[in-house]
Amino acid sequence: MAKEFETHIKTVQVCEACQRGTPSQQNILKLEHVRCESFCNVCYERKDVCEECQEKGHISYIPSLRCCDHCLDNGLICRRMVVLVLSTDCEQGNKSAFEIFKSKIENGQIDPYLSLLLILPGCPHVGKSMKASFSNWWLKCGDERSNLSQLRTLRNRSDNITKEAFRKLIPKNDHVKNRDRQDPSTVLELSKQRLIEELSQIGYVCHTIIPELDKFTQENRMGMITSPISIAVANYGWILFLAFDAKSNTSTLYKARLHNPIDKIISLKKGTRAKEVHYSHGIAFLACESGPLKAVEVLPNSIALTLKGKRKAELVEIADQLKVSSVGTVQAIKSRIEVYLKRTEQKYEGLSSNIEDIIFPENDSQPLFESMVCVDNTLLYAAKNSVGGQCEIVQLILQSDGVRLECIEEYAIVSYDED
Repeated sequence: MAKEFETHIKTVQVCEACQRGTPSQQNILKLEHVRCESFCNVCYERKDVCEECQEKGHISYIPSLRCCDHCLDNGLICRRMVVLVLSTDCEQGNKSAFEIFKSKIENGQIDPYLSLLLILPGCPHVGKSMKASFSNWWLKCGDERSNLSQLRTLRNRSDNITKEAFRKLIPKNDHVKNRDRQDPSTVLELSKQRLIEELSQIGYVCHTIIPELDKFTQENRMGMITSPISIAVANYGWILFLAFDAKSNTSTLYKARLHNPIDKIISLKKGTRAKEVHYSHGIAFLACESGPLKAVEVLPNSIALTLKGKRKAELVEIADQLKVSSVGTVQAIKSRIEVYLKRTEQKYEGLSSNIEDIIFPENDSQPLFESMVCVDNTLLYAAKNSVGGQCEIVQLILQSDGVRLECIEEYAIVSYDED
């Protein structure tokens, strides 16, 4: 596509005399038949007109602004058009061509005849793309996220006073829906200063994302996800949430993409008694009422290490973390790490706890907790059950041994009565 654009631009820039002198097919010129040359390598490298070209009457070193050799030799006035701006929609082929042109311009490798070219996406298409992005994705605005569906909630599902105000500002319901059309009225309506001023007075908007209330999907509609009870922000653009099932009295941990509507809903853990979920550095931490703390791996290598596809530098880093010798070939380092992981797995074989339970090696039995707060993947604060009706707020320092997550230090902060 970039080559096609380049050919079209060069053809358009052919001067009037050379166009008349070039044979055409049904009034269409082919660039390979055109001999409209106005390039001087010396001038272009110096970025100034050389003495020889000055004697010929040239006043610019840019080829598209110079008289061509044919007109100069024949004493003709060289009339030509110069393409300064290339603008089109952002279809993938056009977008790739734009990126090629942009890269060549920045690196100084652009064709001399295109040296004045400026790349601009079509204004209506930019507006359409921005509006579609605002409708399809939860866009980051500082430390918050925003989506067109929030305006739909304000217009259609808020209190009577708010609904009345926003229906005056946004008269058509179509303006708060994602419509694939070139009509600019939606963008203009949503950009009005009066609407922006009203929104600045609103503050936070409570909007339901599970289940979806407007655009139903097979995995996110009424009745598909029963009783979401806890949510956490996962890695960029994803969320985690727990859905409670009253029949089994258990919860399921889901991962979902923060699209509008929410999509790519994946079940990570079924049949858990968890009532709250927290997230940090690829790990989902689960807490249930009078139960163990659990750590579910969301991203690979956040708890259990896998060595497949690892380069030597990565293996050396892993070996150093596990305090295993990192000397030798890739295979030697990999073998030592595998032996270490095998021995670590054997250490846990006698334990009755679930593989997701956080290990407390200093305790004779698995401690029970009521709730927790996650600072990061190595530091938790939790409410711990103790004997005699006493409970404690404890600080937990965690560490991964490449197989499971274990608590290496525990500090009691304060005790309190369960009542």
